[in-house]
Amino acid sequence: MSNNRHTIYISTKIDLSTLTLHQLRLLCAVTTHGSLTQAGEALFLSQLAVTLQLKALQQELGVVLYERLGKTLHLTEAGHVVEGYARRGFWR
Repeated sequence: MSNNRHTIYISTKIDLSTLTLHQLRLLCAVTTHGSLTQAGEALFLSQLAVTLQLKALQQELGVVLYERLGKTLHLTEAGHVVEGYARRGFWR
């Protein structure tokens, strides 16, 4: 296992050291609201901007963070790990 405290292993290695504060806020807003539209409203972004940024974040990390069930988004295992990292970062 790596000594880098910003590396997480699930079934794949996720390097969190490159995440920006904006990306962490985006992730937390989507999780809190369970809706891309509501997250966008909270962040003063359009739903399209949230969708594109979330897709870019998933592509950057190389993992799927959310699954859509009906109209609601639910975190995957990787999503829970990254979201926990994001929330711990806000409270330090």
